Amino acid sequence: MKSFRFLLMVCIYYCLPLVTTDSVLVQLPQNTNASSLTLPNNPIANVTAPSPPRGFKANVVLDTSAPLLPPAVYVNAIKAAASWTEYETWSTRDLSWDLPVTGTQTVSLAGYNVQIVFETTQPASSATPCKLSYVLLGLNQAVLQMTNEKKYFAATITLTMQGIAVGSISIKKTTVQIIAANSTTALNADSGQIIDPSHDWFHINWRVTGEQVGAIQIFTAVLDGIIKAAAVPDQTAEVDNSVYGVSASRSLAIIVYESRPDQRARLLNYALVIRALQLITMETFVKERKFAECAFDMTWSGFEFAVAYVYVELDGVVANSTLAVER
Repeated sequence: MKSFRFLLMVCIYYCLPLVTTDSVLVQLPQNTNASSLTLPNNPIANVTAPSPPRGFKANVVLDTSAPLLPPAVYVNAIKAAASWTEYETWSTRDLSWDLPVTGTQTVSLAGYNVQIVFETTQPASSATPCKLSYVLLGLNQAVLQMTNEKKYFAATITLTMQGIAVGSISIKKTTVQIIAANSTTALNADSGQIIDPSHDWFHINWRVTGEQVGAIQIFTAVLDGIIKAAAVPDQTAEVDNSVYGVSASRSLAIIVYESRPDQRARLLNYALVIRALQLITMETFVKERKFAECAFDMTWSGFEFAVAYVYVELDGVVANSTLAVER
């Protein structure tokens, strides 16, 4: 685990350019080494980045006396974003971008000394309740600020709407037991399979298709993709064409889209995109230490229903990512 964290630190500090908001064009992967997978026509034509609601602000304050390990910030932020879009978290089946949320939610992955806590300061019945969108945008803004400034410290994020505090997020250090990775695939393997521990009929087959990339590119692209997938009126709805995420460096993208060679296969919805991105991150990139261009095909009860690519952009990435959120 110590050698793994050292590797991640090297990736982060030597592979991280500053975030910009220039508009550039999307390039689709040129060589995936996956002949069975094909990209849809205009795969991002119907995907736009979520915009902060008028009047919403997230004020991020870093505590420079409390440094954090960067990989711990990223993996816990991804876990938090994914968890906060689950039905069980809010005890509702009506998950939407504008869902009013209340209470306290805590995320802290075993083996990483970071804890992320969200708390509301307004009841859900308030005229200015905290919404799921505020929480995700606030978390993303904090992570991108740390990334852009290369300053990884404990943080307090105050969420306000029209000047009224509606919630807060804290990212802080905790003392935890360091546990070793428990991998089922050899670390030098270039392919493997993920089985969702919550739904053992959901499998993801992965394979390395290209060059190695910086860990930070992977983490920020995944977080961007999760937030895009959450920014819909109904997460159980079928994905409209695709969902993609863009790295903070604007040089790597991850795209997930429906692929159903057999019409008996289930449909891809936005909730499954979020679950897939979380599994891919933890079970391939982190556990298997495969920070590289990859291809993934997803099956449900044996039928392929979705595919994904992680690929490096040669000429820059898209403008309409969550990186464009005003800060």
